Amino acid sequence: MQGVERIMTVFTREVTLEFSYTIIDKRTGMPIREIIKTGTQSKSANSVSELKTLDLAKAIVDSQLRTLESDIVPTIVSTNRKLMNETSKDKVVKQRMKDTLLLVKSNNYEEAIRQYEEIANQYGSTAAKANAAILKEAIASDVAASARLSQLESERGSLSDRAVKASVEELYSKLPADSVIIIIEANSSDRGRLNEIVNNINRTVISEGKLKVVDRSQIMGDELQYQVSGNVSDDSYVSIGKNYGAQYIVFFDISGQMSTRQLNMRLL
Repeated sequence: MQGVERIMTVFTREVTLEFSYTIIDKRTGMPIREIIKTGTQSKSANSVSELKTLDLAKAIVDSQLRTLESDIVPTIVSTNRKLMNETSKDKVVKQRMKDTLLLVKSNNYEEAIRQYEEIANQYGSTAAKANAAILKEAIASDVAASARLSQLESERGSLSDRAVKASVEELYSKLPADSVIIIIEANSSDRGRLNEIVNNINRTVISEGKLKVVDRSQIMGDELQYQVSGNVSDDSYVSIGKNYGAQYIVFFDISGQMSTRQLNMRLL
C-alpha cells in the first residue's frame, strides 16, 4: 500500500506599524515632546481569510500603549517663574527677603518656604506669600512625579517577580527532579515582557539546579520558530525536544489585555 503525500500550505502575515503621540502641557497648551512607537505582529494560518491586517495592527497599538503611563510620568517640564521682589520700604522686611532668597539659591527650599510664610504672617508681605506658594507648587509637582514613577517601576518589578516565582513553583510541582526541559516563548503581543519573564524563569531554574534546562542558544531558531507558530502537532514538538535531549517542553505566553493580562504555561 502506497503512502499518501499531502501538501499543507500555511500563510503568514506580518504587520509592522509605527505611530506617534505628543505630550501636551495642559497649563500652556504647548507640546512637550513626541513619543514614537514601533511594533510588529505576525500570524500564521491555513487560510488567508484568517489573517486580518486590522487585527494585527490593533494588537500592536494595544501592546505599545501599555507603557503610556510610564512614558508620561518621567516627563520633566521646566517652567521659569520669577520670585517677587519686596516693594516695602521697611529695611527689616527687605533684609529678611534677601536672606530667604539666598536659601532658595542654595536649594534649601523647605526653610525658604518657612521663612517666606513667617514674613507674610508677621509683616503682611504679599511678595513673601506669593513666593511661598510658588515654591510649594514646584516642590509638590516634582515629588508627586518622582513618587508615581517609583510606584510604576515597583509595580512592574513585583508583578514580574510574582509571575516568575509562581511559574517556577508550578514546574517543580509537576516535574520529577532532574528532568531535562526546554523553555520556549510562544507568540505573544507583549514580547518584551514575556521575554523578560521567561529569561528570569530560565535563570532561576538553572541556578536552583532542581531541573536541567537545555540552553536555548543550542536550538535551531528556524526549526523551533516553525513549531511555535502552531502549525505542527504536539507530537512533533516532543520529537524536536527529544533531538535536544529534552524530556519535556515548557511553553509560556501572555494572554489578555492591559489589567487582564496573565502568564500561561503549557507543558508537553
